[in-house]
Amino acid sequence: MIVVLGETFIIRQAAPSDPAQMKYICMDMTPTPELMEQTREEMGLNYPVIVQYFRWLGQVCQGNLGESTKFSESVFVQMTKKLPITLELAGISGAVMIVIAFPLGILMAVKKNKAMEYCNEHYLEWFGWLGYNQCQTDCGRQFPCYGAVIRGN
Repeated sequence: MIVVLGETFIIRQAAPSDPAQMKYICMDMTPTPELMEQTREEMGLNYPVIVQYFRWLGQVCQGNLGESTKFSESVFVQMTKKLPITLELAGISGAVMIVIAFPLGILMAVKKNKAMEYCNEHYLEWFGWLGYNQCQTDCGRQFPCYGAVIRGN
């Protein structure tokens, strides 16, 4: 979890834009240099990156995910607004898995080395590849490191 939080912070820091400037761009304002400096101070952007990280981590651990510059409200509020749709999509995905994937898996086990297995190898495999491609890309970078730590390598 700490690694994922660190990666999130690093990606945010690597963005080519200035968060203080983006705040005013979202509000269609052209700030003065004094206002920009004041905003950077309020946002804690004048501190070294390592200090920013631990201040950010402390806020995240307390449940403060920050404020959205685009919507001018708490990120937590934005997440709770989108939670019902996310749960609905997860439920639909689970239902599709139960209705389609489980019966196909059972059929493959029962009819081993038959025509369905040939069909699976040549035609149905790309469905799984489409669905898991992003997960494999993301997890492929991280899990070997986690495995090495767990095994003690």
